[in-house]
Amino acid sequence: MVTDRVIISHESYIQPSFQERNNFRWRADIGLEMPVWKFLNFRINYLQSYESIVIENDQQQDKILTFGFTLKSF
Repeated sequence: MVTDRVIISHESYIQPSFQERNNFRWRADIGLEMPVWKFLNFRINYLQSYESIVIENDQQQDKILTFGFTLKSF
């Protein structure tokens, strides 16, 4: 029996600096998990992050898309 539950998850935050007004970072993470079989779910996740101050030759913004499977045991 496959359950019909789809799980949507989200987590985000902003982390400002106490010393410098223009120094901050933020991150947003959203995921979707849906059943395939009774003990197996498919999961896809999107992560986007930004840092206002980074080391030289590094990017300020990252975007990552991942997917995989979750094996459940009851």
